[in-house]
Amino acid sequence: HNGDQGYAKMRLLMSYLMSVPGIPCVYYGDEIADVGGNDPDNRRMMPWQDSELNQYQIDLRSRVRTLANIRGKHKALSRGYRTTISASQDTWVYRMGGCGEEAPDVIVAVNSGTSAVTVNVPESNTLDLIDETATTGAQVEVGPLDYRVLKVLSD
Repeated sequence: HNGDQGYAKMRLLMSYLMSVPGIPCVYYGDEIADVGGNDPDNRRMMPWQDSELNQYQIDLRSRVRTLANIRGKHKALSRGYRTTISASQDTWVYRMGGCGEEAPDVIVAVNSGTSAVTVNVPESNTLDLIDETATTGAQVEVGPLDYRVLKVLSD
């Protein structure tokens, strides 16, 4: 559905923002992809009720909340070092890590393309932190305009 593309792109932006060192800056309304125009319409009043939001906005807000919670639980995302595993025109797979045994590494796979792709990851034993499912194998599928956040599990 074409209406979802703008929201999907915002999800991709948030996946990056919540998976790199530093303090993520989420300006009010970013979590629902609030729109605006030229000043003074640059940011509209915040819609506080779910009844004021469309389903894409509700889903985006939920995903941002999930990402923020994941970031808070996994130190590698906020304080780790990024290593690119692979990159192409539509995909970027990177590993955040180097924070010691108490903070497992996390692999982020981003697909900015409009078709699902299969990407290689260097670990065959991971946990998808978005839906909390175990993944095995050195390849994972990433949906169109979507991402995966995978915690590396020790063998």
